[in-house]
Amino acid sequence: MSGVAYLDTSAFLRLFLDEPESGQVSQAVQEPTELHALRLVLTEARVSLERLRREGRLTTEDHASTMDAVDLYWETQIQVVEMSEEVFLSAERVATLQPGLRTLDALHLGAARILRDELRPTPVAFIGCDHRLLRAASTIGFSTPIPPAG
Repeated sequence: MSGVAYLDTSAFLRLFLDEPESGQVSQAVQEPTELHALRLVLTEARVSLERLRREGRLTTEDHASTMDAVDLYWETQIQVVEMSEEVFLSAERVATLQPGLRTLDALHLGAARILRDELRPTPVAFIGCDHRLLRAASTIGFSTPIPPAG
């Protein structure tokens, strides 16, 4: 089966770090033929990896190789959703439907909604690891290959 999925930062990073749910994310990204992510995902991933290096949780060598892997995957596997006025407006609409949503999470859901609207009737799955965000995605009609806890 082919399909389309939107990947948020929490899931994207688990493709490169040994974290809980890394296996689930690896499995989830095998199914879709297209992976999409907001341009923000790459920035968030790079900032997070730099923080892990500063904190000593990644060696300098591991940091460099992980950054190379992130960049290669981004260039070859991800179809980028650019930050646009439409994404910001969609995020604001999502936030009215999902009170308490954090700003970056609203931006991810807003981008995913635009993608879903553009690709109808093709379904778009939302792949993430933040369970609050996954519940919000599920509430507004996305399938979530990694089910939200709670």
